[in-house]
Amino acid sequence: MSHIDAEDLALIALTPAAATNRQQAHLQVCGECSREEQALARTVALGRTADDAALTAPPAAVWTRIHDELGLSGSVARPPVLAGSVEWPPVAADSVKSPPVVTDSVESPPVVTDSTATRPVAAVPAAGLADLPEGGLSAVPDSVPAAVPTAVPTAVPTAVPTAVPTAVPTRSGGRRRMWPLLVAAVAAGVFGGLAVGAQLSTVTERASVVARAVLDPLPGWDATGSAQVEERADGRRDVVVTLGEDATESGSADGSLREVWLLTPDASGLVSLGFLDGSDGRFVIPTGIDLGQYPLVDVSVESADGDPAHSGNSVVRGELRVS
Repeated sequence: MSHIDAEDLALIALTPAAATNRQQAHLQVCGECSREEQALARTVALGRTADDAALTAPPAAVWTRIHDELGLSGSVARPPVLAGSVEWPPVAADSVKSPPVVTDSVESPPVVTDSTATRPVAAVPAAGLADLPEGGLSAVPDSVPAAVPTAVPTAVPTAVPTAVPTAVPTRSGGRRRMWPLLVAAVAAGVFGGLAVGAQLSTVTERASVVARAVLDPLPGWDATGSAQVEERADGRRDVVVTLGEDATESGSADGSLREVWLLTPDASGLVSLGFLDGSDGRFVIPTGIDLGQYPLVDVSVESADGDPAHSGNSVVRGELRVS
């Protein structure tokens, strides 16, 4: 049986709607591909839960090493600063390499000086010598301005070199090597999003509630909760989940993690959104997910055993209805 390529599995983990009908059918019957996709999806979900994480600026030496390794120009020697964060420590002046200055190779026009004065006199074209008043250059009036030196342009800083991406290994080359690439991609997306989010956090963004759900307890649980979908002007959709104080298990359980999911009506398809930190949380709905196909919000108890599959132990569940 032919398996799904590692690159396609990573794409499906990032955006489940990107899976073709054939790939979806394969994931239903292939345990290996299904486990791999779910493990990658959990990594993505963990990255998305860091949307509101506090930023800690690394030491300036980190950027200095990156700068030296990539051979960047002196114009970007100073470490970047994320909006809303404490400014990085300044870079030592002797570590900043100034860009080279290119001088104009065209010689400046000569300046002719008056024999009776120390001020410079503008050079006179040869074609205009016949028009000089009697007395020659000495008769030139004092109002003739001195020659204005031409500004020497500085060189435009060279472009920052683009990093050459490494080839993504195929399935035959060892699938587990896909993990560092996915983690790096998720980390880049998270920290890039945090940088932009920190800059936009000063702007009040109005979000509209487009759907709501009452979360009812499932057997073995005494819990209540609610969920609502908020849509922003830029098209981003968030699920806001809130569990009541009575969201405690009537029996006993060893699991300590609570994971939020979107489910199809028959629970045959599911999308992990992330883990609750406390009794409430906000989760980004992946682009391309149709809430008409995934209308159920589910919160489950998961053990910290590294298994990305749904435990089957749901605390609450409810159907989203358009507001």
